[in-house]
Amino acid sequence: MFSFLRGQTFKTILSMILLFVGISLVLSLVQESKYESRIRVLVYQKEGAPDAYSAARFNDYASGIISKLIYSSSFLDKVQKSGFALEADFNDDPLKRDMEWKKMIRTTIFPNTGILEISVFHPNQVQADQWANGVAKVLLTAEPLGFGLESTRVSLIDAPLTSTAPVYPNVWLNLAIGAILGLMAGVGLVYVFGEEGGSMFGSVPKPSSGTNGPGSSNMSMGGAFTHPMAVAKVMPARGAEEKPVIPVV
Repeated sequence: MFSFLRGQTFKTILSMILLFVGISLVLSLVQESKYESRIRVLVYQKEGAPDAYSAARFNDYASGIISKLIYSSSFLDKVQKSGFALEADFNDDPLKRDMEWKKMIRTTIFPNTGILEISVFHPNQVQADQWANGVAKVLLTAEPLGFGLESTRVSLIDAPLTSTAPVYPNVWLNLAIGAILGLMAGVGLVYVFGEEGGSMFGSVPKPSSGTNGPGSSNMSMGGAFTHPMAVAKVMPARGAEEKPVIPVV
């Protein structure tokens, strides 16, 4: 059942797995490590809704609007003025600055709950915590947001929780993905090029036992072997006597 593990097939697949795992490890090591600081807030309507269903729908709507506002440049400006010791090397170009901010922060909405989770990523652990505190302060003390959210309120559920180790890049996840890709590549090579794994992993075919090498004293012709000193017989003409022909040495 596992006989293929002893052949060239196994070597080809194992080689591809090790290759892709090595590439994944190198890419993980060259990427910048980042810490995560996460907060959770509850978005709700100040004035009571007529029923629970309407309240849940409004909370989801308000959470979605706020999650989009967090990615805006105006929200970033408010966070930078929140009074915390924030450090970030943003680009002077407004478009690139917005892209950098969107890579630095992430929002997650929990449907039908009104709970909004905000994660901040930074190479420095202390700075990740400071930025998360700045985001929380802006959300809790902001003036009416508009967009039909004048009656919306935000309460802090979980204070900033900062990771003790970098969460990005995820080395183990990258290695697992590399192993899976290597396995798929190895199986693909075997499937396309056969058991030998293609010209890159194949072996040179050996001559068969019935084939004579350059140093052989015998010559093969049509499967028959003829010694050079063998006596050749010539077919005589009609009515002539057969005479053996002896080769001249």
